[in-house]
Amino acid sequence: MSMKSMMFSRGRFLLSVFCYLVATGQFVCGQQAGMFDELEPLFPDSGAHNGKAEFSSTVPRGGVAGVHLLLDRLASDSEVTVESAGAVVIQQLLPVDVQQNTGVESRTELRDGKLNPHVIRRAPFQVFDAIRPLPSGKALADGSGRLSLRLEYAVQRDAEPGIKKIHVTLRSGSWKQRVTWNVDVHPAVVPDDQPGYTNWFSVANLASYHGHEMWSEGHWKTIAQAAALMREQRQTMFWIPWGDFIALDSDGKLAVDQKRLDRFAGLFLKLGFEQVELGHLAHRENGAWGAKHLVTSLGKLRVDSDEGKKLLLDQLAIIRRFVLRHKLHDRVFQHISDEPLSAHAADYVMVAKMVHEHLPEAPVFDAIHCTDELVGAVDVWCPQLDIYYRHRAFFQERMKAGEQVWIYTCLSPGGAALNRLLDQERTRCVLLSWLLMKDGLSGYLHWGLNHYRKGNDPFKETSPQFDDKPGPSRNFLPPGDSHVAYPDGSHLLSSVRLCAHRIGMEDAALIGGMLSQKDQSEMVSKLILEPRKHELDVQAYRNARKELLDRTSP
Repeated sequence: MSMKSMMFSRGRFLLSVFCYLVATGQFVCGQQAGMFDELEPLFPDSGAHNGKAEFSSTVPRGGVAGVHLLLDRLASDSEVTVESAGAVVIQQLLPVDVQQNTGVESRTELRDGKLNPHVIRRAPFQVFDAIRPLPSGKALADGSGRLSLRLEYAVQRDAEPGIKKIHVTLRSGSWKQRVTWNVDVHPAVVPDDQPGYTNWFSVANLASYHGHEMWSEGHWKTIAQAAALMREQRQTMFWIPWGDFIALDSDGKLAVDQKRLDRFAGLFLKLGFEQVELGHLAHRENGAWGAKHLVTSLGKLRVDSDEGKKLLLDQLAIIRRFVLRHKLHDRVFQHISDEPLSAHAADYVMVAKMVHEHLPEAPVFDAIHCTDELVGAVDVWCPQLDIYYRHRAFFQERMKAGEQVWIYTCLSPGGAALNRLLDQERTRCVLLSWLLMKDGLSGYLHWGLNHYRKGNDPFKETSPQFDDKPGPSRNFLPPGDSHVAYPDGSHLLSSVRLCAHRIGMEDAALIGGMLSQKDQSEMVSKLILEPRKHELDVQAYRNARKELLDRTSP
């Protein structure tokens, strides 16, 4: 072959590659912005060239579509303008530090002493998780010329099905690029009913980490914004921590701040929260894990003492007046003590009897660590996920007896199990809700919406130490367990993990509301294989979700 022919053939080959990349939406030289599935983890060192210039998402009516953009090779600290027509919400993704990897069983590898192979990257690293609104449509690239963005498009329940083509123009100085997001609005409609879902939040942190005095008007505004965020993420339940509203006066009697309590509850109820958790009545004596006795949360009196019993009865009377005044008869649940053990089960059962007698409107609902001793006391069981699997037959029997079973995650499980930690696949956040549908569970609870440890930076200290033990026995929370939302001025920021959980709740509403029991089991079994074996590939999940939408279309 002549030199001229070889050059011609090479040119044709390069042209073919160029045409293929353009046709498939892959990037060509010079392009500096790439679009990624919102469930794919993005890191500050990810490359925009791995993304697409044109991306497609399928979303049911009543759902929220999201896509992530990564920009690189921009001028250092340059301003980027993002322009898009229509009701597209433009946000910035912020990186957070992952200091330690989750343990194989629980906590972190430091405590487990084993290497966990089921992580997305070895710590320490950074991953994009926090989401900051960009109402101006402008953001600054970092010192290395990188920027990560999130686009959201909320689809109304009565929207017309079909493809909505969203063009996004990115500008910075003389640089300009346009990307296209094709949102396929599916005919399926997300039902209102879904499994229960609650995140415990710190009222105090909504003041201190946002620059407010407790119960100032600024604090109330942040509480309202945080409540709206929780509801947007499909949270159905909120809690009332009694220590913020009831206190012992100088005479040792209970005093309630009725105005504050009514304002707080009314704020959440107006946003459409369907269920109310009434805060814990008791705790372990002296805070000891294996304590033999419980003490009242207010006053720290032994619950089996005459003084303790009287205090509990007075508190229950206050709570019942609140429940009746707000007409919450079939919407409240009463916590007694968090994670009860066999050691103090007798005290727990005694308090439960008091609740059943004096607050009959409120089923007893707790995160639990023991089983048989609490039969007859607990109405709504909420075992840690790994405890649920160890005692699955027991909890299935409780459901047959007409009681509810929820699950929660806290410190564990680790390894390949489902959780919503920073060093895990985002599909795990989604599949937590699929798991509920597989076993007929009623809801999911997580303790850590914004429970930052005092003095910690929530963006940098995502595995804080939660005890004072020295050396290798120190207990650290797994990365991201303490919080899935971040403080930013007067606002509480959402996260990629919270958005992934919302997707799972949309799916659970469709599975539970639109499929027969047999079809539910078949659908969920495509992704939930065994207690610690799941299909976590993003494309495999997207394929299963498309099938779910097709099967639940009107």
